[in-house]
Amino acid sequence: MYQVGYELGKHWIKRDATPEQLRRVGRLDQGIEWISAHTDPAREFTRVVDPKKSDFMGIEDIPSPSFVAGFIDGAKSFEASN
Repeated sequence: MYQVGYELGKHWIKRDATPEQLRRVGRLDQGIEWISAHTDPAREFTRVVDPKKSDFMGIEDIPSPSFVAGFIDGAKSFEASN
């Protein structure tokens, strides 16, 4: 699940993230640290990055912590390369 999240995180940050979301993701810890610090990492990620949504990225599902860690790391990898 981590790798799927990683690839989708890169795709999201390149294609769909707003400038504000880019800044918010940039302030996050790496994925493993993020999920370790939160009991419900998918909901917390949504609250921080897109507070208008009530579920993870609008998918009407709660992904695994491993997916969320990958998503964060994928998004941060794109941001770091630019």
